[in-house]
Amino acid sequence: MRFLGVLMLTTLLLISCGGDEGLTFDEQLAVDIAAIDRFLENNDIDTEVHSSGIRFTTLEAGDGEVPDIGSLLVIEYDFSALGSDDTLAASIYGESVVLSNNLIAAFSLMLAEMNEGGSRTVYAPSGYCFGDEDVGTLPANSNLKINLKLASDVKEGGQFAADTIIIESYLTKNGINALVDSSGIRYTVNKTGSGPSPELGNIVDVAFEGRFLRGGVFDQSANSTFSLSGLIQAWQIMIPQMEVGEKITIYAPSALCYGTQGNQGIPPNTVLSFDIELLGIR
Repeated sequence: MRFLGVLMLTTLLLISCGGDEGLTFDEQLAVDIAAIDRFLENNDIDTEVHSSGIRFTTLEAGDGEVPDIGSLLVIEYDFSALGSDDTLAASIYGESVVLSNNLIAAFSLMLAEMNEGGSRTVYAPSGYCFGDEDVGTLPANSNLKINLKLASDVKEGGQFAADTIIIESYLTKNGINALVDSSGIRYTVNKTGSGPSPELGNIVDVAFEGRFLRGGVFDQSANSTFSLSGLIQAWQIMIPQMEVGEKITIYAPSALCYGTQGNQGIPPNTVLSFDIELLGIR
């Protein structure tokens, strides 16, 4: 299940909702905090208390600066319903977000006071999460346990720099030794070819699989024919470097894929991975 789009719901919308049986936000907050405190006591967990009522433990203090509102951040997270071992969403390789009120409140409140490199386990009342909305399998008024790390405050280079941080994190954590193209694309050669290389004006036959770094295939084909000049930039850059019969895996920044607009189930600013085999040139 993908929660990122929901994470971008406005904070004001979430915290203005009533809870069980028409409770006000403050009434629901009191119910939620009592439930969280019982959970913490039963599990012998010591926490700090944020002014919002969120409970948290600091895992790493971090040695960087605290981000400003509007900063572009790379964060790593996973979360589950309080008391459940089932992870509802995770981004262990990093995800880029802007620190603003468009994040759910539990994220924006915590990130606004964390140092770069710092991490926390957060016990968040429902009103600071998804409120009284059912989200997929998550019932309304669910308190969450969130593991949250501020991996990087991207001060220079913008989205491209954030994407590069995410790609490098993925490669490091998966033990992948990738080559670096001058475009910024990372890639591995899985099988060498022995045929000619295409030019941008050619039509190519390819087998491919497109994946999100978080997991999941969004498109694939055993044999498709494309005009190379009509493909995304990442393919236009890498396929002309291939020989017929060659197989590569590429890890491409979002600007060289579907950019800020996204495409049919691919959210904006999404890093993508492709396995590509060049079958032929026309």
